[in-house]
Amino acid sequence: MLLTRKILHLKPGIWIVADEAVTNEDHEYTQLFHFPKAGRLQITEDHAVYQGDESRLHLYPLSGQQMTAAASEYSPHYNERLASEKIQLTTQGSGRSVMVTVLTLEQTAITRVAVSSSGKELPSTDATALKLENVQGSYTILLNHFEDATIMSRKADKLDGRFVYGRAVVVEDQQVTLLRN
Repeated sequence: MLLTRKILHLKPGIWIVADEAVTNEDHEYTQLFHFPKAGRLQITEDHAVYQGDESRLHLYPLSGQQMTAAASEYSPHYNERLASEKIQLTTQGSGRSVMVTVLTLEQTAITRVAVSSSGKELPSTDATALKLENVQGSYTILLNHFEDATIMSRKADKLDGRFVYGRAVVVEDQQVTLLRN
């Protein structure tokens, strides 16, 4: 199995985590997100919320992952263990699989955006396009997955009515930013 992780950070408080896996057989994938203090984690219908000392962290699984909370431990100092919690996101996959999770400091409305190349809509294993809206602003994001195998054979992607090309593309207030490794 080959596993890669991409993390895109949009300041001041949005992170997009994309785990991309390739395997020759059926596989169960588990993403783990650990939190330092127990008793502060809530799971809602579509996301989890961790209440920190000064802010909240919202965690949105977007690839059909099953979300569960579990007890955990962490060590703030050498030889010290304290009770904590973690979120486990689990999914099944075969061949190429992509697991996308969005973490935000504000509650965020997230919608999928169609992305096409050469007139054909791309499957979620090739690219993920999202529109994120919260009090921080509005972003449209494109992440090309497995770009070594797929992006080189394409010319440009059509995202939200505009043609773009890149491994990661961020559109904020009509300004396009292309991101590379």
